[in-house]
Amino acid sequence: MRLTREPVAAPVPVAEPPGPVRSYGLVALVAVRGELLRYGVAAMLRELAPLVGEVVEDGRLDGRHVDVVVLSPGADTAALADRAARRRIRVLGLVDETAGDVLDAYVDGVVPYRDLTLETLRDALTGTPHTRPATRADRPRRALTPRERQVLGLVAQGLSNKQIARRLAVSEHGVKKHVASLLTKLDCPNRTIAAVRALNDGLLT
Repeated sequence: MRLTREPVAAPVPVAEPPGPVRSYGLVALVAVRGELLRYGVAAMLRELAPLVGEVVEDGRLDGRHVDVVVLSPGADTAALADRAARRRIRVLGLVDETAGDVLDAYVDGVVPYRDLTLETLRDALTGTPHTRPATRADRPRRALTPRERQVLGLVAQGLSNKQIARRLAVSEHGVKKHVASLLTKLDCPNRTIAAVRALNDGLLT
């Protein structure tokens, strides 16, 4: 009996696991004082994808790649802006009505808190001239109902819809309706920015 040797199949190459997918959007570093505002700004930046590809919230440049730094006035503002400038990183400042001149020497662009929207933030990131929105005095009165103010106050404390519903002894669906209504009245893209704007405009005092 003649034995025949079976042909040996060529080894199938094993594909290496893919590396991290590189984001081609801007890498934005958020160095904003105040936890509520920091979370709100980070959330807005993420909504600007694909213009913004990654958001870093720890406020540290270190050796990482960063395209733009978004900061607010603070003790280390000048030092952070200087480090960014040395690396030719664009710096945007978020300011209140009195701090604009303070940051002018350190930043490439300024967005007042009261004008902070997705549109103004996008324009600041792209360097697009933007027509200044109406000032606080020019805006129509935000006619929040007493219940909406109550819900907004709890939102500002960081409570979820479910937690607010339990606190007020109402349905979660009812809370969602109140949140949607106050976001519309305050012209805000998310609940965090609504709380920040309400605090800045004295709606929660």
